Amino acid sequence: MRNPERIDRVLNLIKEIWVKQPDTRFLQLINNLTWEFSKQNNNRLHKTVYQKEEHNHVIVFGEKTIVNGFHVEDGEFEKFLEGYLDK
Repeated sequence: MRNPERIDRVLNLIKEIWVKQPDTRFLQLINNLTWEFSKQNNNRLHKTVYQKEEHNHVIVFGEKTIVNGFHVEDGEFEKFLEGYLDK
């Protein structure tokens, strides 16, 4: 079982960051932090996805980059947040 004390530690770090950026919406903050975490870790959370769209009967294929932090362990993200605050 994961240590439940990590929850308060991580949330307190996020709160500390958010207070310094009060105009940022919560999910915007989480999204920005996830992208930054990925960039600082050799883009390891980046994933290229392709999509097909149709506009006025013209098919267009697009490519975009997303980040997915689903598999990042809390302790690793906690260390990132600590470093983020130190900047």
